[in-house]
Amino acid sequence: MLRSIPVLLLLALLSAASAAQSCPAADAALGAPKSKGQLKSSYDKFADTTTLQSKGQGYAFLAQEEVMDLSLVAKSKGQTPGAMTAALHLKGTHQLDGRTQAAQTPDRFSDSSVAIVLADTARMSLRATAHKAARYQFNIIGPPSIDEDVYFPITLEQLAVLAHARDGGIRIGEFDMPMKGKLIEGADAVYRVVACAEPLATAASR
Repeated sequence: MLRSIPVLLLLALLSAASAAQSCPAADAALGAPKSKGQLKSSYDKFADTTTLQSKGQGYAFLAQEEVMDLSLVAKSKGQTPGAMTAALHLKGTHQLDGRTQAAQTPDRFSDSSVAIVLADTARMSLRATAHKAARYQFNIIGPPSIDEDVYFPITLEQLAVLAHARDGGIRIGEFDMPMKGKLIEGADAVYRVVACAEPLATAASR
């Protein structure tokens, strides 16, 4: 019977990881959970990595034919979220002229990209450490496009600033994106899974 306790704790961890969590560390920093939605959970069997991702906040730059989507993610090794790291995730889509070839679509971002985040009176600089090169997409309806992903690591302290923010914005390269509710809710939810997952995983391993 005692051996079943870790299994039950792991099941609880899996079911709670995608929802707004409550634990002493998170509640002390953020108060009661504010997130209205759940984090989307996915497992990459090749990388052996679990990812929990908040709802994206979209921005359209019509003059540049760019669409940006910002979200917050938490990642851990293995199928059960244990010790987790967090990042701001930028997904960019750029429409191309129909005659443009894949060889003519250079990356618009890189591992040296910087995100400048303003949250009320706080200013944070996040530097990318994971960049997925641009991918050429042929679309049956509409012009072709390129998709690109960039990840900016973010600390618990920085997530807490975002979770408490009332105003601000994010600048990445030439793109200015105002702070909106989904990012604030996402910061709250991701802070909680990072702060709460490790104590649960530690308890489950005993």
